[in-house]
Amino acid sequence: MVEDVMRHSSIKRVAAAALVCVVFLAPACTSRKKAQQQAMAAYVAGRRAAQVQASSETPPIDLRHQVAVVGNVQNHAIDWRAGLTVATAILTAQYVPETTPAEIRIYHRNRIVRFSGEELLAGRDEPVFTGDKIEIVDGPAAAASAPAPVQ
Repeated sequence: MVEDVMRHSSIKRVAAAALVCVVFLAPACTSRKKAQQQAMAAYVAGRRAAQVQASSETPPIDLRHQVAVVGNVQNHAIDWRAGLTVATAILTAQYVPETTPAEIRIYHRNRIVRFSGEELLAGRDEPVFTGDKIEIVDGPAAAASAPAPVQ
């Protein structure tokens, strides 16, 4: 009889321990699984964001047949054609701001030609050649950050 009572109390202890394990450890397993799922979701979201950012950056430009336009424009690479000028290049690149650029720089081989947006509006225009880079600088700080022109 004493053995039956001890066996019965041992069974109760094992059952209680099992119940405690189920009650306290099952949510931990679920939390661990949720944490893994959240980590995987964050990884996938970060990877997608990186892919979107990479695809929205300036595409590679074939400078043998194109002109690069750097600045606040919608098209950073335009096809070169005979007679292309800075004004038509800026229009083709779709300059975004509604203000006049502070400065325009044309990089052609080892030469930099600089002039203001006001000069462009007054009629100054320069030819653009295949492989050139046009940089459109907005704001009054353009002259301070510009490299010295090479003529």
